[in-house]
Amino acid sequence: MNHSLDARVRSLSPGATGPTIALVHGMAGTWRSWLPLRERFDPSWRVFAFDLPWRSATDVGWRRLGTPAWWIARAVDELGVEPDLIVAHSFGANALLQLLATSPDPPTGAAVLLAPGLLGAPDGPESDQRERVRDLVSATLRQVVSGTDGASSGLEDEPRVMGDIPFGDFWRDCSEPIVELVGNVHRLPLASVGVPVTVLCDPGESGGGAQRLTEALPDAHAVFLDHAGHLPHFSRTDEVLREVVELVDGRACERPRREDRSDPDANVTVDLAIGNAHTYFESLVDLVGHADLGEQALVGWHSANGFAPEVLRHDHRLSMRVVSSSLVIKRFVRAGENAVARVRFGEHGRLAAQVEVTTPDGPAPVSHATYEVVHVGLDGRGADRAPAVPGIPVAEVSALRDRVPGSADIVVPEGGSAEDALAADSPRAFTWSLRVPLYLCSEKKWLSHYGLVEIWRDTDDRFRFDRVVPVAEDARKSLYYPITSLRLRLGPVATADETLYVRYGVKDVYRRRAYDARIEYFVVRDGVLVRVAAGLVTHACAVARPGRPPEVIDLGDDVLRALKCHRLDRGGKPAVPAEHL
Repeated sequence: MNHSLDARVRSLSPGATGPTIALVHGMAGTWRSWLPLRERFDPSWRVFAFDLPWRSATDVGWRRLGTPAWWIARAVDELGVEPDLIVAHSFGANALLQLLATSPDPPTGAAVLLAPGLLGAPDGPESDQRERVRDLVSATLRQVVSGTDGASSGLEDEPRVMGDIPFGDFWRDCSEPIVELVGNVHRLPLASVGVPVTVLCDPGESGGGAQRLTEALPDAHAVFLDHAGHLPHFSRTDEVLREVVELVDGRACERPRREDRSDPDANVTVDLAIGNAHTYFESLVDLVGHADLGEQALVGWHSANGFAPEVLRHDHRLSMRVVSSSLVIKRFVRAGENAVARVRFGEHGRLAAQVEVTTPDGPAPVSHATYEVVHVGLDGRGADRAPAVPGIPVAEVSALRDRVPGSADIVVPEGGSAEDALAADSPRAFTWSLRVPLYLCSEKKWLSHYGLVEIWRDTDDRFRFDRVVPVAEDARKSLYYPITSLRLRLGPVATADETLYVRYGVKDVYRRRAYDARIEYFVVRDGVLVRVAAGLVTHACAVARPGRPPEVIDLGDDVLRALKCHRLDRGGKPAVPAEHL
């Protein structure tokens, strides 16, 4: 077990009668950064510090296994009880905000965000936004290291530890997760946050972002602490603790709330059956099985609101179509376990499904899925009226093309083949083609979201057999590839009996134990390969032994080489020389 990828829980105060409070540190911080505050807590409080994998300033491999929000959710699961309050600092505050905005069930009763990075909506190209985030992080880090923010961390060795890391190295390793969080605050569905939130920050650091954030949240307020710097919990401890006391005592809930933007009847519980249809050996549920659970929940929600699955048979002018999805798998699941999904409807056609299984110790989270859906007419055009479910937009399928990430469409040379065009555009990718089978389509013969996931599994099987299995001969007996996360974007529809071209390749390998793979789906129209969907999945290699839980293992040199090359020779060895990998 690589303990740097653990989400651990540390007890700071074992109070028995008071509220439960969890503390979340920032990038390059540790749970120990909260120790100087321990004596200031009410002795009745139960206080825990989360020790999260971004404690390292130069190792961001944790991103391969889950989002920052997912890691906090994992720590809450480890705690075993929902905290009454979570207090989060800096990067951890943005991660908590991400979790509050995307989770169907709030992981806490209230939240305090200390000095989060808040830039507001970008007013220029993505490259400019990235530079703004870089400048913010650079200035903040230099303040903390030099002590010019007016506060002491309370731990004499921490400034030296951070000071030993050149900023260039820090930014090289940490830029992506920071930009992703800080630069995309404005894209979060903030109106769906259902708990009171207090933002505490130095007005000189927030740049107006705190005010914009509190205006976007249903129940939030900002507290500006002059000259507090980036460590307000040290420089202005009394004010911070005052806000914490107010929240845990419940007085914050008495503030006037803005109009509730959520639908009180939108939450639906759906009973699911985990069968044997989509399992690895030893009946472990695979990617398609997890995706199927999420889609069962999605269909159940629509059915509970008066709509029929896939095509809304009671109103043939309308049909539901998934246009984007995100699935995070939290644990191994075995066929035969009882599952329940809790589905929550959000704005802009977003639905979130949290799947749980019943264990002897109580319910255990299995997976969390979010979907964005549109309703369209049978002819592929926008419906002539909005559906009865509030918030789901009416859209035209043709307008969805811009949603699919990736480069421009690929021109098929005259007299050439689509496979050759794909291979020339990406030589190391694995490609194959198939006729879109009718059973993977909706009643209108559109290739469904479920069909794309099913084809993904078939592609992955072919890819591993072509590259990995000849290298690792025991792969069929003891190894398999669990998938921990899946993200899909859909564009123009592919239809039954149309030829679908699939391109699949390894994007990045993490610490020899996991890798990201990208898949793209194309159809040929007017001599051009048109991208109809694209996605990213994270794999890890595991071994399952009788009577023991599956264990993630090292991929091995041969498998790593096979993953990176574009083909194998007849002896099962990478055809690309090692120096070119």
